Amino acid sequence: MKRYTLLSVFVPVLILAPLGFADLPPAKDPLRQPAILLPDVPAEWITMYRTAQKNPADLLRYLQEHVAFMSERKKKSFLVGSTTQSEKDQLSRRLYVLYLLGDVAGPDVIPSVEDFIARRMAQDDAMTHYDVAMAKLTIERIQLRTQGREVYISAMLD
Repeated sequence: MKRYTLLSVFVPVLILAPLGFADLPPAKDPLRQPAILLPDVPAEWITMYRTAQKNPADLLRYLQEHVAFMSERKKKSFLVGSTTQSEKDQLSRRLYVLYLLGDVAGPDVIPSVEDFIARRMAQDDAMTHYDVAMAKLTIERIQLRTQGREVYISAMLD
């Protein structure tokens, strides 16, 4: 008798459970911030993106500007309190250019990026190793993209 009672209670619950879950709102993605909290994209980044779509080699001038900027700033630290907004913009610009080059540039850009690596190694300052690592990653991404989509995707997932 107990079995029939338990069965008569739990079977309708199991049958009606999807109806209760159907009315719930979709779960929010914990990795995405609300639109109010997202920072505005700098106008210069939009220009750089459009330039990258037309001719990625034009982005190399930003790397040359970064080398000149780092030679002026030689041996100064990049601590949070000692960095001005223009210096933060320069550092983020360099990073965005390297990301864009990795996304869209062809193998013809690799010698220029290698030249950037050599010039940064010659400067040997606080940010040299980070810049060199990011530039080498950019070269690797360009080389993997030339091997094909599947190779690129599997390497990026690894």
